[in-house]
Amino acid sequence: MNANNFAAAHFQTVRDGVRERATAALAKVKRQPRPDFETVVYVTDQDGEEWEIRIGVCYAATYDPGIYSGPWEDSYPASGDMDITDILVLDDNPVGITDEMVKSAAADCERITDEAWDDYHSKKNERYEP
Repeated sequence: MNANNFAAAHFQTVRDGVRERATAALAKVKRQPRPDFETVVYVTDQDGEEWEIRIGVCYAATYDPGIYSGPWEDSYPASGDMDITDILVLDDNPVGITDEMVKSAAADCERITDEAWDDYHSKKNERYEP
């Protein structure tokens, strides 16, 4: 093996090792989606103490504002659909509070869906005020 082939083989071995270590490091990184907005949810622990937990909410929304003018046969009411796709716990939980408890409390809270609609409309129309 001449010096050029040896150098090329060594370079390839080093490059493969670097790629392997980089891939392993990236696999360990936990990626969370960026929430659409942040709010709080209240969770009660086993002792009856209520905690305010900061959460991020991700949602998918569709909205049709409807048509209210013109011939009645061409008019239709507004309609929309709001799906809360993920709840992210943004801070460390107090002792006795789990992420599942926080997500369950958020799922049972109509206020979060209302806030999601407010966020959706504020992003779509800067003049919208709930």
